[in-house]
Order: sequence, then structure tokens, then C-alpha cells
Amino acid sequence: MSTLRRAGPADAADLTRLRGLMHLAMGDGPNPEWQARCEADLQRRLATDTFTAYVVEQADAVVSGGWGGWRSTCRRRTNSTAEEGTSPR
Repeated sequence: MSTLRRAGPADAADLTRLRGLMHLAMGDGPNPEWQARCEADLQRRLATDTFTAYVVEQADAVVSGGWGGWRSTCRRRTNSTAEEGTSPR
């Protein structure tokens, strides 16, 4: 059984791992410096109310996740972003 839940700062490592798998599948494997920056950024962003992520757990392991953010810009009305990743389990 899979469980969908909202992610928090403690999920940053799993979301970073999943994003790394996505990059690896595209032939652009992550390096330790990138992983550290990505995890720190996700921890910071997940602690705010302007960034939301969700994870899917299966047998107490995060196997998929996605996130999105909303920001205002001066040149345009709004801009949204979305990312996702899935574990090859």
C-alpha cells in the first residue's frame, strides 16, 4: 500500500535522492557538491509556506515525490514551477 503525504524539511534527503536518480537516468549523474546544495535548498524551502512538496511512501520508504512553488515577478504577473521524481523500484 502506498501513502501520499505532504513533505517536510526532514524529507529533503529523499527528494534529493529521487532528483539525483532522474538526472542519472538522463545521463547527468549528480555529484556530492550538488547533492549537498540541493538538500540544503530543499530543507530551507520546505520550511516556508510558499513551497510545497509531496512524497509517496511504500513500506516506510519514499519512492516518489514532486514539488512546486509560486513566485511573483516584476516583469510578469506570476510564474510557477514544478518538479517530480520517481524511484525505479
